[in-house]
Amino acid sequence: MTAVLMAIALSTSIVSGTWQHHRGGGDQAGRCAGEIPGSLRSAWEVNTDGPVRSTPVADQKNLYVGTAAGTVLALDRRTGATRWSTKLGEAIEAPVTLASGAAYVGDVAGALHKLDVANGRALWRFETSAKILGAPAVSGSLVLVGSYDRNLYAVDRSTGKERWRYETDHHVHASPSVHQGKVLVGGCDGDLHIVSVDTGLLLGRVAIGSQIGTSAAISQGEAFVGHYGGGLVAVDIEAQEVSWRSQVSRQPVVSSPVVLEETLLFGSRDRHLRAVDRSSGDLRWKFRAKGRIDTAPVACGGRVLTGSKGGRVTVLDVAKGTVKGSYDLGSPVTASPIVLDGHIYLGTADGKVHSLSSSPAVPK
Repeated sequence: MTAVLMAIALSTSIVSGTWQHHRGGGDQAGRCAGEIPGSLRSAWEVNTDGPVRSTPVADQKNLYVGTAAGTVLALDRRTGATRWSTKLGEAIEAPVTLASGAAYVGDVAGALHKLDVANGRALWRFETSAKILGAPAVSGSLVLVGSYDRNLYAVDRSTGKERWRYETDHHVHASPSVHQGKVLVGGCDGDLHIVSVDTGLLLGRVAIGSQIGTSAAISQGEAFVGHYGGGLVAVDIEAQEVSWRSQVSRQPVVSSPVVLEETLLFGSRDRHLRAVDRSSGDLRWKFRAKGRIDTAPVACGGRVLTGSKGGRVTVLDVAKGTVKGSYDLGSPVTASPIVLDGHIYLGTADGKVHSLSSSPAVPK
């Protein structure tokens, strides 16, 4: 991919100065903008009411994150001060998704909520019949979300009413991805389902071979998905067939991949972050962390950032896998990191939301 094409790809995922989807955009490719700092220190941390599993998202002023007690918090990006707090009642493990002044988030009771980002006011609530763990995707007038009741739902953004549903053969754990009028979602039935955004009708399904716990990362007509069998699979979306399979581990891959021009980066429960060749799946390098890696990495500026259950975040060189910096948070990393304007935001098992940067801490 040329530099121009890469810039176009980035522009579809990232609105300048914001991070509106937990993987950066509807393609879920995990790319950030700018650079990831190597020399890290804490800018601020905020205590919540339980383990933070909801990956944060951000607009130009605030960070938004769900909590174990069913609260959505809007935190000032610079200081961590609470701008507003909305109690929804049930634990939130799914990431929030931002779009057009609204925040969409699902809870473990199976409700999808729409909130006003200006003040946290609840605008509507849509009920599924089992927990929602994946982030919603927004496409046109629709919000798309998967549920453990086996369905992928399309909900009207304005009214909160169901427009269609598509039933899989097992739980839907992952976040749906959107590509050229198609929504792609991996199921615990072991298939990647390709569905029409407009109608909810099945366009095709590709056998991955094991339960899928990762979001499909999309780039240039290909989707990349990890699975519980310990591998990563590349799928040609148009042909609806597997391009290659990379069997990397005996442990599950539940860490959604980063897609770069020539490289894919993803973690595994065997404690390794791996870089594989994008065209073949061949291993380029691997890095062993101090704990299993369930969260998804992000990459930009020639560096990749990962967090592990060992409680440490690590910055590595994309080309060689050499360590450029790290920081010990003292608690397992349970919410994937995001990178925005030189700051890293993420959540840990001890109930904290963290901001890390290479700058001195900012007093509240």
